[in-house]
Amino acid sequence: MGGTPGGSSLKLVFDQVRSMRESATYQEIFQEGVRLGRLDAAQMFLLRLATKRLGTPLPAEVAAVESAKDLQVLEALLDRVIDGSMKSWADLKALIPS
Repeated sequence: MGGTPGGSSLKLVFDQVRSMRESATYQEIFQEGVRLGRLDAAQMFLLRLATKRLGTPLPAEVAAVESAKDLQVLEALLDRVIDGSMKSWADLKALIPS
C-alpha cells in the first residue's frame, strides 16, 4: 500500500502553486492587494475615529474620505484626529486632495 491516491497529482499542483507565488506577476498582484487592504482599513479607521471625535459626517464628507487614495495622507489625518488637532469635518475634508 503506497501513498494516498492522487498523491503525485497533489504534489504537482502544490509545486505549481509554489512556482506561481514566486513569479513577479503574482508578487505584484499580491502587493497591490495588500496596499488596497491597508488603504481600505485606513479609510474605515479614519471614518470611525473622526465620527467619535467630530460627530456624524455628511455624505459628502464620507465620500471625500472614501475617495482618498494616498495612505500617507490618511495616516496623517488619523494622527490629527487622534491627537485632537482636527476640529471639524470641514477641516478634515479640506486636507484630502481631490
